[in-house]
This record gives sequence, C-alpha cells and structure tokens, in this order.
Amino acid sequence: MMEVNKDEPSVTTLEEFMGMSLEERSNLPKARVKKLTRLEAELKRKEEKAAQIAAKAEEETRRRLEAASLVKIELDKNLPTPIECKIRDLKPMLGKRILIYGWVHHLRWDGKRLLFIELRDGTGFLQSVLTEDLCATVDAITLKRESSVKLYGTLAEDARAKGTFNGYELKVDYWELIGSSPAEIENILTKESNVDILLNNRHLVIRGTRVDLHAQTDLLCRDELVS
Repeated sequence: MMEVNKDEPSVTTLEEFMGMSLEERSNLPKARVKKLTRLEAELKRKEEKAAQIAAKAEEETRRRLEAASLVKIELDKNLPTPIECKIRDLKPMLGKRILIYGWVHHLRWDGKRLLFIELRDGTGFLQSVLTEDLCATVDAITLKRESSVKLYGTLAEDARAKGTFNGYELKVDYWELIGSSPAEIENILTKESNVDILLNNRHLVIRGTRVDLHAQTDLLCRDELVS
C-alpha cells in the first residue's frame, strides 16, 4: 500500500485561490498561479455574462408586465353556456364548449402570443392552448406550475395533442387564475433535483404523469379513508 506523505502540500483549489491575498498567492508555484489566475478570469467573465443575461431578462419581464397591465380579458356572454366536466368525461364533449377546473401541470410558450398548458384535474391530463390577449395578461405572464385555474373553451381535435385522450385539445376562449403557486416551484422539481428535495416534495412529485401507479393508489386510498 502506498504511504501518504502528510508533509506534502495539498493542491490549492480555485475557490481557495480566489480567497487568497497577493502575498499568499506569491508563495504558490508559478505554474499553479498562472493556471488558477486564468481560471479565475474565465469564471469572472462567465459571472459577468450571466449577470448581463439576467439583467436583460429582468428588464424584458418588466416591460412585458408593464404592457400586460393594460390587457384585460372578459368572458364573452354571447358564446354558448359551457358544460362543466372532468377530463375523464371528455370523449362525448368533442366540438362542445366546456368549463374545466384544474392545476397547471406543465406550460410551454411558443413566442409571446401562444401558450400551451397541460391541465391536470385529478382524473386526467388535457392539452389546452391560449392565444393572443389570453396569454398577454399579467396572470398569464406570471403563471407557474401547480397554479390552479379554470378554463373555458371548445374541445377540438388535434393529432399533435397529448393527454389522457390523445388528439384532444382545448381551444381556450377565456380563463381565470384561481390560486397562484410560488415562483420557487420551478426550481423544486427539475431533472437535476436530488433525492432529498424530491422526498420533501413527494406530494408534488406524485402528481406527475410518470410516477409509480402504486403510489397514486396509496394516495387515493388514504383520501378515501380520511374522508
């Protein structure tokens, strides 16, 4: 077994190097100083670029919200009275105007005037699409996953739509935000989330489309027993 020389100095990391004074840096090997100085400069450039991108995004969001504050949408009372239903009961509703309550499971922007929402109501999933002023309001721009909403619209066929009933899409003509979710939700459930985070937010994870069916069944049984 190779013996470790306890007197051999440890390799200085970039983090340690950045916290050193000029005098402390002068005691390091010149080759090491040169390499760490280059890495430090690269890191600072990346941080400056990231800060510029964040500032630009913040300014863009501010402008969008300022413009969105002037956009108002109203329920068109001239349209047919919607039929309130659950996603599991959608099949006979094709071509009809419906009203559905649920949570935003996923959302995806396509430009600034087209927003796709995957709605979840506990019985299934439904792709819904918002266009023009419907996705130009403050509520739309600040919408996050797990927010609760109610959507009015016509159920139409679209071969690209994915959900409990593939090929079904809700063409939204009006919507309302019932309850918003915290901005932090976007950083909780990601592909990079570690096990501890996922376990601490199991109540959110289990709502996904790709979770253990046994886990979903456990929740349903628990809800039935409690109620």
